[in-house]
Amino acid sequence: MNSQPNDASLRFRRAPAHCRAESLWLLWSRESPETRRDWLTSVLLRGAERTESLRGLLEARRAKQLVGAAWAEVLPGHMANVWPPRLIDNEDACTADGLLKWLDHFLHREQVHLAQALPSPGCLRDAEVLERNGFSKAADLLYLVWCRGTPIPRVHTASSDDTASGSRLGGFVVEPYSPASRRRLALIIEQTYIETLDIPAMNGLRSIDDVLDGYCLSIADENRHWFILTNQDEDVGCLLLADHALYDQVELVYMGIVPKFRGRRWGERVARFAQDRASETLGRNRLVLAVDAQNSPAISLYFRLGFSEWDRREVYLRSYAAVQRLL
Repeated sequence: MNSQPNDASLRFRRAPAHCRAESLWLLWSRESPETRRDWLTSVLLRGAERTESLRGLLEARRAKQLVGAAWAEVLPGHMANVWPPRLIDNEDACTADGLLKWLDHFLHREQVHLAQALPSPGCLRDAEVLERNGFSKAADLLYLVWCRGTPIPRVHTASSDDTASGSRLGGFVVEPYSPASRRRLALIIEQTYIETLDIPAMNGLRSIDDVLDGYCLSIADENRHWFILTNQDEDVGCLLLADHALYDQVELVYMGIVPKFRGRRWGERVARFAQDRASETLGRNRLVLAVDAQNSPAISLYFRLGFSEWDRREVYLRSYAAVQRLL
């Protein structure tokens, strides 16, 4: 799509292949040069699948000069990540609005139900342009990391032993997930969302099938390490891990306990299991996760287990689900 606004010298378009590196370099201009180079390498040199995600990379040019860039990366499960517009110095703020309006049309066409943006905290310019264009702040996210070798307090009740169906962990069984258990896992996740303290504003904005599709399709089968937690034939909760060997780390994608079994400190045992899985079973040096800054119980748990904060982001959301249902 090309767009010609009132300013006849300004043009919006999808970034052509030969311009993508330049557009991404501007888009990530607030990051360090080392980070920008790493991200460029990751995005541009990882095959056709990653290149396909760049069809939502937009640039604004005045004559031949690049003056702005933004990116909507469509994800599985009718979701998208939006990188807020970045402009060159002294460029009019209206250009940022134009970029987001173009991306808005793109996301409608892609049948996205939920878009999220993660600007850096305190970046008022990003917040203002997102809010002007339909996004609302939902939460502050803390990014935590545990490094292999960091001392972990002993969890006295978390002794484990192997069973035929999985590992018994201090009162419940950790059972490996299989695709045949998809509906069962969906029901568990829905229950764990009840009274959740992790970005409650997201509840109900996507179907549980979209949530699972997002988890499944964004991680290769061989890198998924998913578990269902049971106690005396009752489902207690779930743990979803993703192995990122390229970065020598495991991501704790999601962990949840259903309301009936909360308050027993089982979350601590599950997190400890995740640390063992990452460091001992998979041999990775880091376990990383994101948690809502308002979720004090979870943050206290992770800090007790040796995690530390390495980044912080704001979460802005825009729902398209109601619109898509009408189309």
